[in-house]
Amino acid sequence: MNTNLEYYLAEIHALIEAGEYSQAVEKLRRLLATAPDHAEARFLLGVALMEQRHWGDAIKAFERATQLDPEMTSAWHNIGYGYYRQDYPDRAIPYLQRALEIRPDKWDSHMLLGLVQIQVGQLEQAAVHLEQALQHGGAEAPKQKIYEMLANLYEVLDQPARAAHYRALHEETPQPPAPAASETSTPHVRMEHLILFPDAARASRVLEAYRAAGFDAELLDDPEEDTYGVLVYDDTPSDADAFEQVIAQLEHIAEEYGGEYDGWGRDV
Repeated sequence: MNTNLEYYLAEIHALIEAGEYSQAVEKLRRLLATAPDHAEARFLLGVALMEQRHWGDAIKAFERATQLDPEMTSAWHNIGYGYYRQDYPDRAIPYLQRALEIRPDKWDSHMLLGLVQIQVGQLEQAAVHLEQALQHGGAEAPKQKIYEMLANLYEVLDQPARAAHYRALHEETPQPPAPAASETSTPHVRMEHLILFPDAARASRVLEAYRAAGFDAELLDDPEEDTYGVLVYDDTPSDADAFEQVIAQLEHIAEEYGGEYDGWGRDV
């Protein structure tokens, strides 16, 4: 029986890796109908549902997995990620903190918690977790992005020495060579996003929030308009998931400062 179950789970893993999420969900639901307390199956169901962007159902599956196996770090992390993607950063925080209680060296949880804390204005705590992401992430961590975010954070926190330290690291870290056009499927394209605010004071304040989150931002001053704009720039790889994540982050920060995300275009 155990051998058959292992084979069945291996098939499900293969389906998920191949992007066949609907088939994986179907098989998992069949398995869970007979073994409802199988923690790994609940976790895999959450993964397959999350890949389909069924955030609410995915979170329920991960929550059940944590009930069955409270030490399942990735399930706690994924619940936090699900809330982050739904633009509920305050809900994401305790789940990411729980993941780090179980596994303090989980660098991606440190990084995601740092991003979430920036969104809710917990800038000092965000800096701590981003530094932990650097410490534990090794070659996997996106050092360039983290250096830039830390430099921006410490500028906002009025710690110029720390800001200069990370700015220097950001500038000194060699960039990987750009692949030829025929060798890449996700090129980086510099995009600009327009955020609108009802007054100049809010528009000015949000500049620091966007910069702390690692974006370039500038005030768009047009005295003929009744609204005040902020242009935010990013170099996100042009795949749909990464781009949607950037927009969700920009929208949340805009709402926190009483603004509205107005759209995007290519920076030329």
